[in-house]
Amino acid sequence: MKFTQDLHTRWVKALVIAEWSKKADKVSKLIDIRTHLAIKLEEFNQVFFDLVNTKRQLHWAKVPSPDLKTALEVLSSGEVSWMPEFGYLEPPPIILDEKEAWVDNINTMLSVRLSFDEYEKIPFAFRNYRIASGRVTFEVEGEFEVDLTIGDEDFEKQFWFIDARLLFTPAPKELPEPLRMALEAKVNGVLAADGLSGCYRYLHEFVLTQKITEFCRQAVDLSRARWIDTLKVERLNRAMSIQYWVNRPHSQGSKSWIILGVSSDNGSDRLSDPKSPSHLTLRWFRDNKEVKDFDITFDVNAISAEDLLTSVIARHVEFLLGSIYSKLLTKPRFAQRHARLALEVSEDEPSGSSLRVQLFDTENATIRVDSMTGSFTMLPAAPHIVEGQKRLNSSLNPAEEGPAALEWLRSYYTAKDINSRAGSIGWSMTRAPITPDELKHMVQSVTQSRESYHPIWLRRVGWAPQWFVIMTMGLGGDQWWLVEM
Repeated sequence: MKFTQDLHTRWVKALVIAEWSKKADKVSKLIDIRTHLAIKLEEFNQVFFDLVNTKRQLHWAKVPSPDLKTALEVLSSGEVSWMPEFGYLEPPPIILDEKEAWVDNINTMLSVRLSFDEYEKIPFAFRNYRIASGRVTFEVEGEFEVDLTIGDEDFEKQFWFIDARLLFTPAPKELPEPLRMALEAKVNGVLAADGLSGCYRYLHEFVLTQKITEFCRQAVDLSRARWIDTLKVERLNRAMSIQYWVNRPHSQGSKSWIILGVSSDNGSDRLSDPKSPSHLTLRWFRDNKEVKDFDITFDVNAISAEDLLTSVIARHVEFLLGSIYSKLLTKPRFAQRHARLALEVSEDEPSGSSLRVQLFDTENATIRVDSMTGSFTMLPAAPHIVEGQKRLNSSLNPAEEGPAALEWLRSYYTAKDINSRAGSIGWSMTRAPITPDELKHMVQSVTQSRESYHPIWLRRVGWAPQWFVIMTMGLGGDQWWLVEM
């Protein structure tokens, strides 16, 4: 029965397909017609919707019909008979003397008001002001100056905003009109609510925000031009961050950046000192760690993001070279003045900092750090110097591993000199007859020191095969060994 049912099902399917194939062309045309009608119906609905929407929008574009009767009367007689006469009189023109007297009167009232009524209310930063042309101009050095006036003889009434100018550079000489209008509305509201103190606080915070914006704009320009692929700039709320040495070859995984923001210096009562208002502050993160104690001055009146970056990088270069110098100076070879070591530091220019190390005899190496990429450079440009430079740039922590890289470079020079002189007096360099671990155990058992070293094995012509001379060179000092294997 199951076999019969399956066979019958297959036969019915084949019959349906056979019958369908006979009418496929007609059914296909029917489907195309149905699709075409559906598309046309959708287009009809869309056109109907557009007509309704256009009619709705034209409601606000209607213009009232012109008043031809009134227009004809005005054009023919110059007046309108049905319009009432209010009896307004044209004020007489103001002559120059009256204008000067009016301005002098305002100047006098401003002077009296600021000298007596407002004297205790004037913010500390507004102590520098001048009165002229019917306005008082408060100047805050390095930030802004604002022009205010009065509109009433009543000293209880508020001051009114006229204009403002930014005093830091670079900044526009005049505020754009949309910004000036927005500033006028805001400052007038603050003057009505909080007087001169509120006006100063608002404009002071506004200028700080503008300075951060200018620093950020300059930093973005640097990241797209001379400092391309070396900076990463990010704008925060009222702050900005600049990550430098983004692709430096050494210290992979660690980042260094600065954050420029606003500090209010509020006390426990949450009130700021009027003589020490909010100001721009700098935070420095060096190799993923915040540096707490540093002294980097930057000009907030003549804004230069490049100067700020250069100062920070100069201190970072000073830290790197100074750390290597300090560690080398504690080693016997430099502490006992068996070799020369000199450090030059510039607090403003990274290229002015350098570390000079004596390698061998008259051979010296000068180490610098590139200000843009953060990579170490070594001079003179010789193959072995380049190899030492690669070791510095491949280290994960050059401040800690730098002395070892320089010691490797010195051992190379020493081995090269010994090899060139030993042959002429019957000595020759040879391969080590024991493993490095065995030699390490032997050296540490005698010296009780775990300092790394570089060995040189020597033999003299005619010596028995079990006798060797070993020179070990390291930061802990150089030693000679007579060894019998």
